[in-house]
Amino acid sequence: MAKSGRADAVVAADSAAEIIARLGGRLGDITRSLQQHVLTEVSEFRDDTQLAQLLKDSVEQNVDTVFTAIRHGIPIENVEPPTAALEHARRLAQRGVSANALIRSYRLGQQKLLNIVLDEVRATDLDPRRSLDVFQQITTTTFSYIDWISQQVIAAYQAEHDRWLETQNTTRTVRIRAGRRYSVARLRGASCSTSSRRNLGAWWHLKHAGAPIIGRSSAGDGPRGAACPTSVR
Repeated sequence: MAKSGRADAVVAADSAAEIIARLGGRLGDITRSLQQHVLTEVSEFRDDTQLAQLLKDSVEQNVDTVFTAIRHGIPIENVEPPTAALEHARRLAQRGVSANALIRSYRLGQQKLLNIVLDEVRATDLDPRRSLDVFQQITTTTFSYIDWISQQVIAAYQAEHDRWLETQNTTRTVRIRAGRRYSVARLRGASCSTSSRRNLGAWWHLKHAGAPIIGRSSAGDGPRGAACPTSVR
């Protein structure tokens, strides 16, 4: 009985690989279909041409990755996340698009892809039981992939979101400090110019009147407080 079960699994895996190989020949059409479905359902993706193109590349690489895993029996934990998928997540974070929209796009894409797979399974001459086994195997692998890749893209999204916030906060702090320094410099400059003129006038008058001058500046010749600060920190 166990041998029979293993034999059935092997046959189902072989049949799944054949079906996926046929679908792989239509990768371009499948990619466009999934992309349009996601763009229709996820409004946050529609108005950015660059994001739409990156979404297309992400869809294509994701589908190709999961198809390769099914064709060759590669465990999902051994595959690598597609570059376009990670970059798409980062760009969404940079534009302030919610992580929920990112996850929805994967669920919607998975649903559309499984409908395409089901149509292909139905078009074969497999008996009903074998067809069910094949579709179940493809579905299981696809769900495992979506669960795994979702974690990868969310991690990339969060890291970029945190980095972006840190950059914005740093820039804001620099601008605030620069604004304060500029304001203080103007205030000190205005106060210093007024008091300095008064001090210099009084010093000149006392010196030439022969009166004793108390409180010379550290420079030696001139009243204390006559000089203005040259820098503000």
